[in-house]
Amino acid sequence: MSQRRLDEAESAWDQVFALYVHLVTSPSGEYTFESAPALVQRLVRLSEPQPDEIVLDMGAGWGKVTTAIAPLVKRVIAVDPSEENVEAAREEVQQRGLTNVEFVIGSFLHPGVDERVDLIVSSSAFHHVAEEEKGEAIAIMHALLSETGRVVMCDPFFFFDPEEEPERFNRMYRYLMPRTVPEQMYKAYVEPHFRANPDYVYTWEDMKRYTPEEGQYYKLSDLIRRFETQGFVVTQTDELAPFFGILVARKAQ
Repeated sequence: MSQRRLDEAESAWDQVFALYVHLVTSPSGEYTFESAPALVQRLVRLSEPQPDEIVLDMGAGWGKVTTAIAPLVKRVIAVDPSEENVEAAREEVQQRGLTNVEFVIGSFLHPGVDERVDLIVSSSAFHHVAEEEKGEAIAIMHALLSETGRVVMCDPFFFFDPEEEPERFNRMYRYLMPRTVPEQMYKAYVEPHFRANPDYVYTWEDMKRYTPEEGQYYKLSDLIRRFETQGFVVTQTDELAPFFGILVARKAQ
């Protein structure tokens, strides 16, 4: 690919970050992604929320999706493992005068919810689930859903196979690292390697070797396979960038 086309691609990716996600420090003190209003609106639109539905917001953080979808449905259960995030979300819910939201300290593997819901939404949270536990987490979501239930999930995953296109993955890996790793950590541990090895092609295996598990990307194809294995039908994927998008799945009938 020519340098001009590379520059154009990176410019488009910059626009995705500016429009859909912000890198912030969460109420719990983590350096993480925040769903920008445009992403929240897109996620809610694809969710097709109904007035009589119960929604589970998994990995709700400090309530960006919860507060947007709550006025459109019967009830929202917001689940997050961080008490600090939940407290911030609770304050936002109170300020907005929403009375149909309840909060649970929980996670994908231990949601702390024992009732059926109609819709599960999740934004930029599923990548925190370890690779070997993703299937179990999807099985838990399947068990929580009503017979016609669905999942709408936004997360960083690759829309192509990085192992089959190593050069393409290398370009994105080098692009993403300074934009997704805390600056101090990037400059201390990542940038020196990039500078010392300008021609090295970083591979999918390099990512798994050098990137902490909670910060690793994964393949959309693997995610679809896991959903189908656990009894879902994937009905839609929405590519916002080659490394970031939305998946919609329904329980198979």
